[in-house]
Amino acid sequence: MKKDEIDELLQELSAWKLIQHNGINVLYKRYQFEDFATALAFTNGVGEFAEQVNHHPEITLSWGSATIIWYTHTMQGIQPNDFRCAAYCDELYTLIP
Repeated sequence: MKKDEIDELLQELSAWKLIQHNGINVLYKRYQFEDFATALAFTNGVGEFAEQVNHHPEITLSWGSATIIWYTHTMQGIQPNDFRCAAYCDELYTLIP
């Protein structure tokens, strides 16, 4: 994707960042939770979604937070589907109690 396309789609997401990760542009966001159990529930929800769409993020789970990184591994960069997956994470976050 071209930078202007990425910038346009990035504006449609809530607080996602474009960062370099292992030399690749990726979408990055850290979600905050009140406890480990809630962070785990969110992580499991992202995992279930990833299995359904056969597109898997990098997830780091810790007490009270989950960090999600989306990119298309086979393309070594960001594709439109990564933005759809990021938007799903935001939607899921609103459903977690």
